[in-house]
Amino acid sequence: LYTQVNKRSPDAKVLCEIGFNLGHSAAVFLSAVNKPTHYFAFDIVASELVENAYHFLQKVFTETSFELIRGYSETTVPTFHFQNTSVQQCDLIHIDGSHDYKSAYTDIINFKRLANERTLVILDDCGCKGAEW
Repeated sequence: LYTQVNKRSPDAKVLCEIGFNLGHSAAVFLSAVNKPTHYFAFDIVASELVENAYHFLQKVFTETSFELIRGYSETTVPTFHFQNTSVQQCDLIHIDGSHDYKSAYTDIINFKRLANERTLVILDDCGCKGAEW
């Protein structure tokens, strides 16, 4: 994953992720790109470990502005877009929230407003069982 992100989006400046959890993917993405300016993490924050990981990465990647948006992505992503019109796009979008079809589809649609034709979109662990896929 590191190699692919580094190859496809080495100069990504704005990184957006649904499903921050313990920050493993965030650490990969932040390491793979050249000096990202912003990292927006959307997470339900189910435990204090999420907060700890978030603060740890803030200390490690000091040149990047971090924001942890707490809550369910179905509502927080559209609200974020509406309230942050200065954020024109995400150069990299990682969707790793709920792993059911409806939630993943909703996340894709909601992030569409924050993407452009060069945005790298990564989906993680979507449940691919059943005819809905």
